[in-house]
Amino acid sequence: MHELSLAQSILDAVLEVAEERGAERVLGVRIRVGEFTMVNPEQLRFCLEALAEGTPAEGAEFEIELERGRLRCRECGEEWSTDEEEALKDARDPALHAAFGSEELPSLLGLRCPRCGSRSVEIRGGDSCEVRTIRLEFG
Repeated sequence: MHELSLAQSILDAVLEVAEERGAERVLGVRIRVGEFTMVNPEQLRFCLEALAEGTPAEGAEFEIELERGRLRCRECGEEWSTDEEEALKDARDPALHAAFGSEELPSLLGLRCPRCGSRSVEIRGGDSCEVRTIRLEFG
């Protein structure tokens, strides 16, 4: 499960920060997940909560925000986001993402620039996952 390994990496990083700063508990973590990562936010939250049991992060609030994918035309420079592109609904298919990297997705989906019609489209955002904030409790 993709979400389980990601959750473990996130939790390890959060607990390391808490330990380095001498915190007793982790109260909350805000995470931004790009839609092109193919991570299911609810599954990620479930995994985080399960893995946090018995650690200083047990009971922490895991807030996960979805970052819309952003695209850019290599020909004319037009930029747009996936909420404006109905064709990208297929990009959310995990099987596609597992078989091909994010570089190949735009061409596989047959995306075209809305301004010039070029097929030379690149992903400019929405393909990463990052911990934005960690709330800690000190003794």
